[in-house]
Amino acid sequence: DWYSAKLIQHADAVLASATSVFKNNQDGQLNSVLLVAKVGGVHWWYRTPSHAAELTAGYYNTATRDGYDPLGTVLSRHRAALHIP
Repeated sequence: DWYSAKLIQHADAVLASATSVFKNNQDGQLNSVLLVAKVGGVHWWYRTPSHAAELTAGYYNTATRDGYDPLGTVLSRHRAALHIP
């Protein structure tokens, strides 16, 4: 949980910085720049109870916890999109 939380905090900080750079100084509205987070798809061992590959990559995704929800929340907060190649 610690590693996953640190990655989410880092994403939040980076997105906050990027958002502030692309703000229009006159009216505070975002310019026509869409921030997109490219997130690696970690699909191997997805159907196992341990979700070992995702946990190793920092996605705290288990049978009882949605590890992608915190990522979606932080992206939504900054109006950023998600890209999974």
